Amino acid sequence: MFGNMCGELINSQSHAVLESGELAEEPGSVAVRVEVVGPTGRQGRYDFKMVKKEFGRKAGSWMTKSLLKAEETA
Repeated sequence: MFGNMCGELINSQSHAVLESGELAEEPGSVAVRVEVVGPTGRQGRYDFKMVKKEFGRKAGSWMTKSLLKAEETA
């Protein structure tokens, strides 16, 4: 299912962060929009919601809380 919805992310050729910023409604969370070029050259844009892990072995690292394919704009 992941490959069907987010195929450009698997074995991608390149990526670029288009914009990022802290989410006012969720302090400590960051929204990141990324453009990805997939293995076949197809491009896709994705919105990541990132949070910093507070506890455990990976404390302090940024983790993906959610991932959505950005809507196409005409």
